[in-house]
Amino acid sequence: YDDLLARGSCHLNAIPSYCHLPDWRHLLRNPSEGLCLMRQLDDACWKVVHEQFWKNTSWRETTFRPNAFASAEDFRAQIYAGVNAVPSQFQIHLQYIVPTIAPADYHAFLHGKRLVKDRWIPLEYLLQSLEALNQAGEALPTAHEMNMDDVFAAIAKRTGLVYEDVYGRAIRRYNETHQKCSNWKPEHFDALVVARHPTLRQEIHGASGSSSLGVGAVATNEVRPLRGAGPWAGAGVGDLEKQDKQAVQSYGRPYSEGRPQANTYYSYAK
Repeated sequence: YDDLLARGSCHLNAIPSYCHLPDWRHLLRNPSEGLCLMRQLDDACWKVVHEQFWKNTSWRETTFRPNAFASAEDFRAQIYAGVNAVPSQFQIHLQYIVPTIAPADYHAFLHGKRLVKDRWIPLEYLLQSLEALNQAGEALPTAHEMNMDDVFAAIAKRTGLVYEDVYGRAIRRYNETHQKCSNWKPEHFDALVVARHPTLRQEIHGASGSSSLGVGAVATNEVRPLRGAGPWAGAGVGDLEKQDKQAVQSYGRPYSEGRPQANTYYSYAK
């Protein structure tokens, strides 16, 4: 289903309805079953993205720069997929964030306010951990009772896979993908928010922008018009972000009489 807090025009969640798993740690108790489940969720998301978005020429040409991806499979490999360590719905769900993300979210991402370390578990880390444990005949039967640091340490001890390393590579890949394919243009916007912030997230020093504004610098925002007065006039940064999100998200479409359709999902395990 479409994420209500969508970070771009295509942001899906896939949630299993045949079992109750409060968070990802439960997958480690049975790596074989956990691996099967996560692959099913991944494939389900990709099927929707491929058939309803990638094959839509208008969406693809509007969203991406020309030749940003060599093929559909190349595109699939660049999607930001993962789970939250402690999901808000109290049921594990795969987040499938399709590039490109909205400018406001990319700015927040650059400063470490999106896909936060120790909370965001990249799909590649999850799959590699489950595969390694399964191949070694290992499991973590008490993983659901352990804190995150202990879980990461247990996985590293048994598989050699270090969360921080995989997470860092994923964050750098997301950034490189966004810079390569983002097709946002000035004519798409009525106003520009100029934001200053003292630091960039440590995983991507060297990304476009200054990584230091000096000791004591604080974040500031300034709204600048790109053309004449419009519905944005007098709006705060939060209001502008909300307007942008509603304009590009797929949730509730096709609209009926200008309003999103009510979407629901099955909220209990069968």
